[in-house]
Amino acid sequence: MLRRQPGVESLKARSSLAATLLRSTAEQDVREAESLLQEAVRLSPGSSLPHYNLAMAQERLGRRAQALGSYAEALRLEPGNPNVM
Repeated sequence: MLRRQPGVESLKARSSLAATLLRSTAEQDVREAESLLQEAVRLSPGSSLPHYNLAMAQERLGRRAQALGSYAEALRLEPGNPNVM
């Protein structure tokens, strides 16, 4: 029997909810998405997708310098992935 990695389900749930919130036009929803994605990055710092999605939230909130850092980290983690370029 395979054991589940700790935090994997929580990471998936946070990422899914954050993706839904990022589709919203309400700033409060984007702020909540940012918070969820910061936690997703903490749970999975070696995964490019949470960094990329966090960058999108930061950009939407006008935090361009932070967004550039998050985009750069996503690219560093997965340089060949066209979805993070």
